[in-house]
Amino acid sequence: MNFCINDHSTLWFSENALVKMDDYRQLGAADSEACGVLLGRLFEENEDIAVDDITVPQEQDVRRRTTVFRSEKHSELAIKRWRESGRRESFLGLWHTHPEDHPSPSGDDIADWEKVLRHGKFPGTRLVFVIVGKIEAVAWIGERLERRWNMKRRVKIRKLGRR
Repeated sequence: MNFCINDHSTLWFSENALVKMDDYRQLGAADSEACGVLLGRLFEENEDIAVDDITVPQEQDVRRRTTVFRSEKHSELAIKRWRESGRRESFLGLWHTHPEDHPSPSGDDIADWEKVLRHGKFPGTRLVFVIVGKIEAVAWIGERLERRWNMKRRVKIRKLGRR
């Protein structure tokens, strides 16, 4: 599935990545937040972003109803994928779930995204941040601009089916 970022670039998600994220929606009252990283390719010639896969929650993650802390295992998996793909696929951003129908980022989410944009190692200048809610999944495009950062456009990825 593809989504327009701006007039000249597109955000692509493989069906595999979307299905994996859908599997962790917080539909039950006791379901914990889940998280992972987005893996794929960045096309410098047109600034397209292709999310081919994701990491899924790891045993080392700390998961609660409205909080999640990613373990270093996700970084290890992203580096492994980068090496195995001959440096073609790499870290493109983060995803996590919220126990709300139409998700929006919390203050903690925005602080985490800013930290990754300022200090993370990634190709290009942009990252994708996805929040998977009960009914829809939404992406925000973050851009590193020298010593500051900017959250760009909000993109509704897809309306999710009820289980």
